[in-house]
Amino acid sequence: MYRLISARQIDVTPHKAESLLKFNTFVGQRAMSPRTITTYADLMKAGRFRVAEIGMAVLPDGTMYLVNGQQTCHAGVLSQETFKASYQEYACDTDQDLWMLYGSFDVHRARSEGNIIKSAQNLYKHEELHSVPIKVLQLSAASLLYLGKGTSPNFATRPATKTDKALLPDENKDDVLLLNDYCSLWGRVLKVGVAVALLATFRKNPNKAVAFWDRVLVGDKLERGTPQYQLHKFLTLDNGATTTGYAGHVLRYAKCIAWWNSFVEGKPRHAVTVQAMKSLPEVKG
Repeated sequence: MYRLISARQIDVTPHKAESLLKFNTFVGQRAMSPRTITTYADLMKAGRFRVAEIGMAVLPDGTMYLVNGQQTCHAGVLSQETFKASYQEYACDTDQDLWMLYGSFDVHRARSEGNIIKSAQNLYKHEELHSVPIKVLQLSAASLLYLGKGTSPNFATRPATKTDKALLPDENKDDVLLLNDYCSLWGRVLKVGVAVALLATFRKNPNKAVAFWDRVLVGDKLERGTPQYQLHKFLTLDNGATTTGYAGHVLRYAKCIAWWNSFVEGKPRHAVTVQAMKSLPEVKG
């Protein structure tokens, strides 16, 4: 775990800001925001910039990384103004400590889940995950958070931290690779509710799940009225496109599982009305 080894308030001159930026080499660092830098620079020129926070990581071999404050330092260089900052150095024994420290900083502009996962990706112990698209890793992290280890999701689940959520793909490699394959088959990233349903059905009955989802996502030569046809039609038209967040996850998951259950039980149905359901349908096998 990282630990604080030094903390003090300093005056950051333009020259000091430039020297700090030489340590801005952490591979997971988020992209620069020219708008944010310009805004900060304008505030510095007007004398209205608040005390900044600069975080530095120090590895056992003495290597240092700027893990917080890159936008502020660039603004100091741009404005050619001196600003005050709370300067902190943290000892990091491992690369994972470095990543955890980076993810802990949510100051002026919060790190997004994409930022956190991107910085974690190269630290995943499973090398197969290093080439998985970030959007698929984000989809996987959300789906695994809601589904847990079983087949009954809880879409109200919240992670303790963004870094906890970002570790889920590495803990569930096979699920991530499965989702990556089906996103490729679908031609775009699946919606969360659909991905959760897909994982739940594969956990319940992998052989039937292959027969079901391959047909649903490819959509070739589907017989009108079959569960695969009905679900393919729903997903293609995305009748829930205007329904987002928790409600969107529930809608898409319930639709998928209702048509899945119709498929595995051999019981045809004409429609699925989620609003009439008292609870999420149980995954049949």
